[in-house]
Amino acid sequence: MKLNPLKHNVVFERLIMEFSNFKVGDRLPSERDFAELLSVNIATIRRAFRDLVLAGIVEKRIGSGTYLTQPVHAPWRERTINLILGIQQTTEFDKALKRVFLSVTKEFGRPGRVLYADEENYPDVIRSCISFKLPTIVAYPGGNGELAECPELFVRLSSMSYNTGIPSVLCDDVDVINSQIAHLRSVGRRRIALLSVRNGLALQDFQLAIWQGTMGSDYAPELLIVAGNSSLSLVEAACDAVAGAWKKQPFDGLICLTDELMFGALSALRHLGARVPEDVCVTSIGDTVLARFGNPAVTSVNPDPEAHIRSAIELLDHNHEHPRSPDLMRLVKSKLIVRESSSLNHNLSTLETNEHAEQVKP
Repeated sequence: MKLNPLKHNVVFERLIMEFSNFKVGDRLPSERDFAELLSVNIATIRRAFRDLVLAGIVEKRIGSGTYLTQPVHAPWRERTINLILGIQQTTEFDKALKRVFLSVTKEFGRPGRVLYADEENYPDVIRSCISFKLPTIVAYPGGNGELAECPELFVRLSSMSYNTGIPSVLCDDVDVINSQIAHLRSVGRRRIALLSVRNGLALQDFQLAIWQGTMGSDYAPELLIVAGNSSLSLVEAACDAVAGAWKKQPFDGLICLTDELMFGALSALRHLGARVPEDVCVTSIGDTVLARFGNPAVTSVNPDPEAHIRSAIELLDHNHEHPRSPDLMRLVKSKLIVRESSSLNHNLSTLETNEHAEQVKP
């Protein structure tokens, strides 16, 4: 049954007015009660309540009823900050964002709520955030159209959202590559290879350019290793590519653009009899369990999800205060965590193996 948009908007506004009779935490009348009170079809009320639930204004508790969970028109710094993640939460970064988000918002003295989106419900979630003017951090790779229309409400966490008109918090990819090269050079490495994958992404092209530029006179074309066999898994393709490159011209340092590539590289080096880190020091980007529990544990870049969340909240507040000239980008420096795969100091009593390791500065 299609509802008249105008009728829905009128009913919605009347429903919101009724909420002024309740305090946060109060149990609300049923949808049927509101339908009778406003003399409208219950389907219209249900649609309005769906938007209210998506926005976190009300909460339905099974077996208990529906409750008002936040004011409808709260001052900006009292409004709930949303974090939108994909339902699958497939990346380690997403999982880390979820872990730190509520603690950071609490530290800021702000209510926070994690929302989950997929291709089907993402437009409804975004619409509800716009309807109630809720500050929202988007870590789901959905469409950008409506986000760009409300730059004062949204911040996207994405390496690929620059030049879209959407305020974004990004990893400082220059620092990501430079810090690894600086660390490898500090342990005497000069032939530092880069392991990438043939995917045509602009971010990877940018990382390759940074690596080549930073290498300077140490750069050589054969130091770029590309895992490009599409018929193999990423790990298998990386293993083959590294093995082929090593046999042609050995290198003494290796930067891997993902931890999956790194896992394949370690397999190839072991098979070839190359010792890590004695013969070749290895670093990676991602700091997943593959890096933390590798054999040996791998020096890796932690993207610092806590700094991403802090920067996103600060950017939301700045753009709310300056809606006519919003900032569109904040860069976050990552943390280089040094582990066995690139440490030649055998006298170290302990190696940095957790997210709280100090950053190695170039």
